[in-house]
This record gives sequence, C-alpha cells and structure tokens, in this order.
Amino acid sequence: MKNNKMFMNYMVLFGELYNKEISDTLKNAYWETLKPYNNQECEEAFKKVIERLTFFPKPAEIIGFIKDKKPKPQIEAIIQADKIIAYLRSHGSVVPIWTNPITRYLMTHRWEYYDWSQTVLESDLTWWKKEFISSYCAMEEGIDQVEDLSTGQISEPVKSLLAKVGETPPR
Repeated sequence: MKNNKMFMNYMVLFGELYNKEISDTLKNAYWETLKPYNNQECEEAFKKVIERLTFFPKPAEIIGFIKDKKPKPQIEAIIQADKIIAYLRSHGSVVPIWTNPITRYLMTHRWEYYDWSQTVLESDLTWWKKEFISSYCAMEEGIDQVEDLSTGQISEPVKSLLAKVGETPPR
C-alpha cells in the first residue's frame, strides 16, 4: 500500500464505525502489515471489512479479504459469529431467518437459537464464539457433516458407515 491518505481515511472510518481509538502504534502496525499489497487490493478489502465485519478487524482478516475472493472458512465463521452476536444484542430471543446454510444448521441443531439466546451470558460469548468458529470450520471442511444441509437427508458417507454397524469385521 502506497496511498497513505487513503489508508488514514479508512483507519479513521474504522475507528468511528467500530468505536475504537486508533493509536499511532496501531496505525503503524497496520500500515507495515499492508505495505506489500497494492492500493486497489487494500481498498477492496477495506470495503469488505465495512460490509461484513461487526468488530474492529485484525490485520489477518484484512489480508484474508485481499488474498481470497471468497473468505476462508475461518474468516466467514468469524463474520457469521459476529452477526449472531450483534443480532442477539439487538433482537434478543426473536429467531432470525438464517441465510447461511452452515449457520442455519448450527443455530437450529447445535445451539437452538431461541433456547440459547435466553440462557447465554454476555461473559460466555467469547467462548461461544470460539466454539462456533471451530464447529463452522469443521462443517465447512465436511468433517462434521452428518446430513446434507440443503435437503436434511443423511449424507451417503454416513449412510455407508451406518450400514456397517453390527457387521462382523473381516479377519
């Protein structure tokens, strides 16, 4: 990044949007981290930050938007977790319509939103977010996928495993 004026404008904007004081040390750290990237890449990433994140971005999140046109599962998981927390804080236990299929699955099967929203404590949200991110990434990679998220049917690999239950193992 070479355009210092654009960089400073976005840092001020981030400070305002995310209610964070932007110290000189923080500015310098972000500037040094973003130096290897061109102005256009950084500006596109800054716009994605504004569009998708509800908390002040870490340098890795900005770089993630630069390197990938589609966010990596962990970045998308962070975005989804932040959206859920923001929704919880503004709407309470009113169950939203989930547009992301993995989020929909997790918030209806792993954590039933209505019950979860009434019992979760603010102090637990940091730990819940870490667990959500881990679960989201596992599902994105297919490790934890027991049923087809689009149809609700049990997936073929799981069906084949279930068919073998009770069989005598080969010697």
